[in-house]
Parts: sequence; structure tokens; C-alpha cells
Amino acid sequence: KRIVVITPVGANEPPEMLRVFLAKMNAVQEGLWHGGGIQLEHYFLDDGAKLPSRYVTLVRHENNLGLARTIADGYAEALKLGADLIVKIDCQEHDPVKILDIVDHMNKSPTLAALFLPVFYWVEGEPRPSEKEIDEALEDLFFGLLPIDEKVILETYNRKFPLGFQAHRTSELAKIITRLQQGIVICEEITGKPATWGLDLLAMLLAAEESHSNVDFMFGGWSPPWKENRSEEKILEQAHRAQVMIEVVRRLGCT
Repeated sequence: KRIVVITPVGANEPPEMLRVFLAKMNAVQEGLWHGGGIQLEHYFLDDGAKLPSRYVTLVRHENNLGLARTIADGYAEALKLGADLIVKIDCQEHDPVKILDIVDHMNKSPTLAALFLPVFYWVEGEPRPSEKEIDEALEDLFFGLLPIDEKVILETYNRKFPLGFQAHRTSELAKIITRLQQGIVICEEITGKPATWGLDLLAMLLAAEESHSNVDFMFGGWSPPWKENRSEEKILEQAHRAQVMIEVVRRLGCT
């Protein structure tokens, strides 16, 4: 009956994009309330963006501490609010309307701990994969989570799908929040710099390790990629970061 939605924001998010995103979020908020008496609260996680006071924030870092730490802080604060469901959504790649589908799916699956909504980077004019191909890729990813199949994860995560759109039952997120926070520390020890990326992968792997049969995937839609995400250099960089996070999970005792 109560949902907390968190959205991390860095210093480079265009104000117009934030306004369009908030308009969609407000429409979803009204739809949930009038359609089923479900209360949705949305908060930004300000990672050095210095958002104006009109934007409701749950976490505010005066200086950029890295996206991973900001999201982990957001999860920790969201847990204190006592909601039933915590959703993490980005304002650039994710459609707030999908929250309606999340609520429907979670209501129909009362034992479900976490739901992940991969989007597919698609450039207009290029061929789209079929629904069957997407389903097969997600099935491969599901079975590659436990035990960890590094090859499958590296071929899928942020190569085929970014997985930042996530929903966690509060009771289940509480079981992994300490290891999420520990994972950031380990990541920074490995790399020698702030953990700017990869917490979404860490959360997915920890949720699967906690209860593999109670995680699920739902297609999150199509998203135009950032130009820099399509370069070979960026792809190799993301693969390296994913390998680091897999090492983090193993050091946390996951297999």
C-alpha cells in the first residue's frame, strides 16, 4: 500500500529532463492513489547536483561521492520510511509508467523479493530484437545469477541490458543492505577510487544469492543510448567494472 521511489541525480542532468520525468511520476502517483489507494512517495538522491529545494530529496551529498555510494545511502534511508516496496529508477533511461506494472506483478507474486526491469538500448532505424530473443537473454541471465556465471553476466549486463530499474520488497532489501554497503568499501579497496558504478549489479547478485527463486525480470522498454555508451572503449570499461563487482560479490561470500 506504500511505495518509496528513489532517483539518483548527478550534476549533469538537464533541468528540462527532470521536469518531464517529474510530470510522468506525478501522473503515476495519482493513478496509483485513485486506482487502488496506494501511496507513492518519490525522492531524489542528490549526488553533488545541488538540486533546488523544490525537488524533494532523501539524500543530499554536497560533493559527488560516486553513484554507487549515493544509491546505497538512498536505499538505507528509504528503509527507514517503512514502505512496503522500494523502487530505484533513473530519470534518463526509465519510464515511470512501468511502476504500475511493477505493482501489479508484485501483487500477483506475494513471495517475490525483487523485480528487475532491463531496458534495451535501441537506436531508431536499427533492427530491434524480437520479444523471443529478449526473453531468452533474460532467462540466460536469470540462470547465470546463481551460481555466478561470469561469461553470461558480462555478455548481458550493460551490453544487452542496463538493469538500474529495480524494485525490492522492503523486508528483503533489509536483508542485503549491510552487504551492499560493505561491497562499496571492498570495491573502493580494489580500484583505489570512489565506486561510481555497479551497485545495480551488486544488488541483483545479492538478491539472487539470498533467494534466487524469488527474483524475477520484466522488460523495461526501449531507451536511446548515450553516444558514449556505444563506443568500444566504453563497452570494455563497463565490462571491467562488472568484473570488479563480481569479485566484490565473491569476497562477500557469494558463489
